[in-house]
Amino acid sequence: MKRSISLTMAAAVLIIWLGASINMMIRYNMDWIDYTKYSMDLTPSQKEYFSKAHITCGVQYNRLPISFLNEEQQNDGIFIDFINLLSVELENDMDIKLNQESNLTRDFETGAIQAAIVDKSQLPAEDFLFTEPLYIMHGKILVKENSSFDNINQLADVRIAVEEGDQL
Repeated sequence: MKRSISLTMAAAVLIIWLGASINMMIRYNMDWIDYTKYSMDLTPSQKEYFSKAHITCGVQYNRLPISFLNEEQQNDGIFIDFINLLSVELENDMDIKLNQESNLTRDFETGAIQAAIVDKSQLPAEDFLFTEPLYIMHGKILVKENSSFDNINQLADVRIAVEEGDQL
């Protein structure tokens, strides 16, 4: 009797852990180890850097969902919110500089901004530190109903068009 209760409890814990793991993979696209690593508090050296350095973050103007103008013509978006929250958390007045993509790259290279949202293809990886992605864009390819494509693997040697700035 005690053994069956123990096995039932262990199975319930395993099912709950498995469900939480699947939920985390779907929501955050990471496993428990990565989630724990990125949920840790800043190190003392990181806190010291943020307390002394004034940071200007560059964001590409009108790049959904990162930054855009809302109905009231105010800056809005994921990165704007993230920087504002980080600024409060670190007690550091961080600035946000909106600009065109090519100007952000130049400002980042010259030191006018200390952080920027850019694709890895825009800057040489050996010269800059890239963090984990802020977001992962998922997309769908739409084809006509009578299309000859049955599987995405058939697109291997096919040229497709995407909006400028979006990368697959």
